Amino acid sequence: MIRGLTLFTLIAVTAGVLKIPQDRRIEAIAVVETSTLSPGGQGRLKITLKMAEDLHVNANIVEDPNLIPTTFTPKELQGIVWGKPQYPESSKVTEWYSTEPLSVFQDGAIITVPFTIEKKVTADSLTLSGILRAQACDHEQCYPPRRIEVTAQLVLSKK
Repeated sequence: MIRGLTLFTLIAVTAGVLKIPQDRRIEAIAVVETSTLSPGGQGRLKITLKMAEDLHVNANIVEDPNLIPTTFTPKELQGIVWGKPQYPESSKVTEWYSTEPLSVFQDGAIITVPFTIEKKVTADSLTLSGILRAQACDHEQCYPPRRIEVTAQLVLSKK
């Protein structure tokens, strides 16, 4: 269970007191595993998490209901059928503010999202996108969660 930190963080975020320092931010880099695919084909969007070495984000499955899990929600796009995001295996870390080890993702973790291109698609390219929701924490505190827009370009070839 998270000790007192959650209440403080909630009050501070609500009051606008906590600002996320630039070196405490999370970035997400998205690429299409195979950048050129044909209608009817399948591909995978790969999202790589980038953060400072001493940061982590909560995994997609958290044991404590006070923690904010990392999630990716793809944006609906005509002609694309999204599969369920596949999250990497989490690591365990122990922090002073938790009585139990925490399941986390660290720098370089990759979330993979499968998709299928419908056969009827006639466009030359598509912009795949979605929202990554993640909360960065370090050995001292957790920062307000962020919604990070990720995009990647998919070039379609004609068979």
